[in-house]
Amino acid sequence: MARLFPRLLCLCLLLASLPAAAGCPPAGQDRDGLLQLKAGGFALEDAAQRQAMALGLLGCLGDPDGQLRDGVAFGALSHWLRADQLDAGTRVQLRLRLQAMVTEPADDSDGLRPPFAAL
Repeated sequence: MARLFPRLLCLCLLLASLPAAAGCPPAGQDRDGLLQLKAGGFALEDAAQRQAMALGLLGCLGDPDGQLRDGVAFGALSHWLRADQLDAGTRVQLRLRLQAMVTEPADDSDGLRPPFAAL
């Protein structure tokens, strides 16, 4: 246990140094693909793809397009968290990035990111 703590601390510090969120849609995705994901009930059978998508959707929480922000990003994250479909590492990254988004000045012109990060 004593050797595990320094590793966890390093991991947390590394994750905290990552940018809070990238752009929307996430890399490799487009608006239509995200809307199809929603239409399919946010079903992603590949667990690794789902973890990556969850982190990628953080950038959409400040998007002025309500369909992407509310319907896809917030909807997918809520669905996957409530269904326990995100692993512990992804949940830690989400928590760290969302906390940073709440406390840092909004970088979106509408100021939507902090309140949606808090939700």
